[in-house]
Amino acid sequence: MDISEFDYNLPHELIAQYPISNRDESRLLVLERATQTISHHIFNELPNLLNTNDVLVFNNTKVMKCRLTGEIIENKRKVEILFLNQNQDGYWECIGKPGRYLKKEVKVIFDENMHGEIVAKNSDGTMLIKISDDSLIEKLGTIPLPPYINNHEQKNTDRYQTVYATDTLLSAAAPTAGLHFSEDILTSLTQKGIKKIELSLQIGLGTFQPIRVNNINEHNMHSEQWIISDDAANSINSAKNSNKRILSVGTTVTRTLESAYLTRNDKNSSNLNAGSNWTDLFIKPGFKFNVIDMLLTNFHLPKSTLLVLLSSFASKDLIMEAYQEAIKEKYRFYSFGDAMLIV
Repeated sequence: MDISEFDYNLPHELIAQYPISNRDESRLLVLERATQTISHHIFNELPNLLNTNDVLVFNNTKVMKCRLTGEIIENKRKVEILFLNQNQDGYWECIGKPGRYLKKEVKVIFDENMHGEIVAKNSDGTMLIKISDDSLIEKLGTIPLPPYINNHEQKNTDRYQTVYATDTLLSAAAPTAGLHFSEDILTSLTQKGIKKIELSLQIGLGTFQPIRVNNINEHNMHSEQWIISDDAANSINSAKNSNKRILSVGTTVTRTLESAYLTRNDKNSSNLNAGSNWTDLFIKPGFKFNVIDMLLTNFHLPKSTLLVLLSSFASKDLIMEAYQEAIKEKYRFYSFGDAMLIV
């Protein structure tokens, strides 16, 4: 399939630059696949849109302060580096700008107590950096808001964290579908008897790197680490075996659950296994979903792997119709924007 099939025109003013005052008062577009109908709601209506036996699965990753500014030691040039994850050799996978100055063996100083050296530079622009003191990254860094948010110095970066975030796995971006949940919404879900399950996926390039090839089948996904605890695996398996609907809160949860199914130990069983693994799963039209029944998500960028994923869960035409409806109704798009529930 050609990437142009997943393109759309978005008026610039619909890109949300700030979060709304209250998390749970964002708008919610509900897309019903069976009837191909669209309805409009407020996010705090979500508990009333779900059934008592439904099960919600969240990604509890926390956004780390991993955007650092530094200086190339040799020529004093200022650079910005985003630390994504640490590999098994202790090196950090990073992206940075200006990329033309960030080459192999270049040394960067971030602080008198922290410096790094680029030990590898890949063709896709990613780098491996050896750091003198990993513990200083979050002390010196800031929350890495997405590039389409103009004011990167805004003070409300706490709104780029979910209320249920933990330190299980730290990420370079937020699981944005979860940003709409307030403590009140979570309490309402519990009171209705709706079960909540948490897993972790470390969000990095696998989630937000754009597709730069015409044929989507030629796009290479970066790997991201995920963790599913024993309790989470048991709860998910129990729900599926009881024919309860699984609502995936975001595309990262979707990729984690479907990856866990594909890599399960016993292929004669549908049960997921607990544990930790890495996924480079790129969900494209024709993919068979085995775990999730519903998907809660934000409105995503054109030509992105996330939009391709949505077009796999619902039809591409239906997703594009929903996006055009959202544009017509002036929904707010992207990370700080509104939400869509696909049932």
